[in-house]
Amino acid sequence: MMSSWIFKVIVAGAGGVGKTAMVTRYCTGKFEDGYKMTIGAGFHTKAEILDTG
Repeated sequence: MMSSWIFKVIVAGAGGVGKTAMVTRYCTGKFEDGYKMTIGAGFHTKAEILDTG
């Protein structure tokens, strides 16, 4: 039996510590060494297949 779940994750913290870099790395597998401060909110999506058995 296959189950489908949706998780919404909020990453919060001090500026300049790497929150956007960490989420971008997880979602895209890439790391950008350039720094652009996120103003407001950023949004990423990623689909994962988990073995729940």
